[in-house]
Amino acid sequence: MIITVCGRVLPDANKFDVDFLYGSDHVLHFNPRYDGGSGLVVHNTFQKGIWGSEENKSQTPFPRGQTFALQIFVTQGSYKISTNGKPFSEFEHRMPFSWADTFRVVGKVELSLVAFQRVA
Repeated sequence: MIITVCGRVLPDANKFDVDFLYGSDHVLHFNPRYDGGSGLVVHNTFQKGIWGSEENKSQTPFPRGQTFALQIFVTQGSYKISTNGKPFSEFEHRMPFSWADTFRVVGKVELSLVAFQRVA
């Protein structure tokens, strides 16, 4: 599956979240943050009330006030994430993606497109 999210980060954003949820669990938590200078992107899971170990990438590719195109390629073993057409990160599954029953984007972003594409 490929999930595409396009939009614009608002100029006053301090973070935003892209989440796949299973009830209150986060099957995937993708979290660009802008506090503390250049920013970073956190990848994580939240299961049974406990956050997993964060995997961080420095230098967020989502500048405040600018548009972005995020693609999440769900593979057998991981999420392969690209931004604006360029590979950005890979995050191994800690929970089965098939458990996800909700998708959400929250925070200071304006969305122009959210698309789900099945890949054969």
